[in-house]
Amino acid sequence: MKNNNFKLIEEYQNEGKLFDYSEKESNKYDAFIEKTYGKIVDRFQPHNQQGIKIEILIIAPTEEQPFYRLLTKGAGSFKMNMPYRNTKDDTDRAEYVINLPEDWNFNSSEEKWIWPFNLLCEIALAPYCYDFVFGYGHTFTKEEPFAPDSEMNSAILMESYSKKDKFVKPFKLAFGKKISFHQLYLLYPEELKVYQKNNDLSELFSKFDPDEFTFVTDVKRKNWCK
Repeated sequence: MKNNNFKLIEEYQNEGKLFDYSEKESNKYDAFIEKTYGKIVDRFQPHNQQGIKIEILIIAPTEEQPFYRLLTKGAGSFKMNMPYRNTKDDTDRAEYVINLPEDWNFNSSEEKWIWPFNLLCEIALAPYCYDFVFGYGHTFTKEEPFAPDSEMNSAILMESYSKKDKFVKPFKLAFGKKISFHQLYLLYPEELKVYQKNNDLSELFSKFDPDEFTFVTDVKRKNWCK
């Protein structure tokens, strides 16, 4: 994601195309999120970039699922090209999810606490730059680690699961508008290499201990390919 070219967005805006959900769609989206993932306890809205409205919704921990969820809202408001499907549930619109420990400090502006917001915003905006939707199996890599106290600098998109631990199927927002939800899972450089060798998630996760695997982000977790 080194390219930050918004020329395509400017062309779309000149054609009068919008990059936001309507009020009705926005309310319907929020209702789906609360029904599927949990109660929205806060919202973070970074500065609009090139007229694109992206929000980060914060979902509260529960006794059954003692961790926070951050979800994007706005990434799926515009239909993108879809060069190929990695699964039958990939759609031409997508939103993104990351899970954080229940002791996460949302009141700090230090990089060690705000990097998930920056990462979600960057991933949410990327499809607008490249004009194709990111789906299952796509990876994102930066030169430096995402967090200052970690060595993980890549993220892979996977299935997202609801508050009932069920796979979240594409959500029909309106006629012709289906949105997929993708979970971010962070990877070490060595793990990314294993995955990219054959683009095979099963090969990568065969290296992991299933008893220790969790979708809750741990920036200091074990590197399973080192």
